[in-house]
Amino acid sequence: MNEWLQKANDLIIWILGVGHSSVEKVIIAFCGIMVFFLILKLFTKEDGRGDAAWIRRVLAAIIIVASVVFGVVAAEIVIIPHVTNNMLQKIVPIVIPVLALMIIAVPLLMFLFKKDYGSALVTAVSAITAGVVVITMVSFIIDSLQGSDKEFIKLKRRTRDIDEFINK
Repeated sequence: MNEWLQKANDLIIWILGVGHSSVEKVIIAFCGIMVFFLILKLFTKEDGRGDAAWIRRVLAAIIIVASVVFGVVAAEIVIIPHVTNNMLQKIVPIVIPVLALMIIAVPLLMFLFKKDYGSALVTAVSAITAGVVVITMVSFIIDSLQGSDKEFIKLKRRTRDIDEFINK
């Protein structure tokens, strides 16, 4: 069990960015989660079952993310060690999470939101895709800002050196 939890933790840290600080990871995760819930809200309309719609969305998000993480971890721990073909070792970490999403998450989404299989599948895939795209974009923006800060310091140092040279 510890191996499964460790692999899941490593996967989440890898998604949020290995070199980022804790604050940056929180910012990245927050942006991804907000877009994830926005997509879930857009795809799941109110059906008159009261104010508990946000609870169903939170539950749906947990189910979707958990099934994909479970698929990746299961592929790494259980299946990949037994696969000898290099091409299959690269395909398995992609196929197994998709199957986990289709077998575990989508039927539960059908039950939660009273949708058909196709609508639930589109909802899950759209939410995951939007969340991953936003996480990637925010991560790139943070990396860009850190790089530009270093370049700005270098430029400021060069400008100061030139000013000192001229004023001599």
